[in-house]
Amino acid sequence: MSLLLMTSGDASLATVQQLSRQLHAVSEIAESLTLRLLSLEQRIQQLEEEVDHPSVNDEESQQLLTKSSDRLRHLHGLLTEEPSAPDLRLVEASEEPVDETVYVDDPQMDHAEMDHAEIDPAVEENVEDSAVDQEQIDLLSA
Repeated sequence: MSLLLMTSGDASLATVQQLSRQLHAVSEIAESLTLRLLSLEQRIQQLEEEVDHPSVNDEESQQLLTKSSDRLRHLHGLLTEEPSAPDLRLVEASEEPVDETVYVDDPQMDHAEMDHAEIDPAVEENVEDSAVDQEQIDLLSA
């Protein structure tokens, strides 16, 4: 019988120890929650103070929001307006002769020949004659 009493005493002692550990864990959780609650209350107080006393940044933000709102209203107005007909007019061909475009910086063109040809056709013949003369001089000196 004493063996039976010992085991039941051990069992109740184990149960008491387990309950004590669980109670200790619950008290730690309650402490942690209390600290978090206090922290939240401090944050709420800070936010309430900021709402009561707006800072400079809030005024700047409000100005930016106002400007953005004005721009949006302007854009909305542009989008809702009826599109006006484009100003189109008929271009008629003129009877004046059109000059050809001369490309001065074109490396493929010989500017010297172009300038002489535009001045006088007789000059062009002289340029050709001088070129032939130069070829003959080159042949004789060789």
